[in-house]
Amino acid sequence: MDNFQNHIYTKESVPTSERILLVLRIVAGFGRPVSASELVTASGLNKSTLYRLLASLRRWGFVMETESLYSPGPACLQMSLNFDAVQLLIQNAYDAMHKLNEITQ
Repeated sequence: MDNFQNHIYTKESVPTSERILLVLRIVAGFGRPVSASELVTASGLNKSTLYRLLASLRRWGFVMETESLYSPGPACLQMSLNFDAVQLLIQNAYDAMHKLNEITQ
């Protein structure tokens, strides 16, 4: 998992409106199906809050539950297929590259 693996979050460190995103990010970051107890440990959220957030994520297709393990759901795949990293890089780097080209010629 990325930088979320070794950081325990507290209620004070994550605004309520962002907790569902935190859970989704942690689920995706594990790179394997993950248990609720692992999510409680990684997120610092209490179990009832975690289950409420997981239910919302399941309802919207962002998380799948199989044999009490959670993994990214089909909505995550749909979002990732719509993300064109190459085009985004070109779009964001165009101005800087153009200026560099002018300077070096």
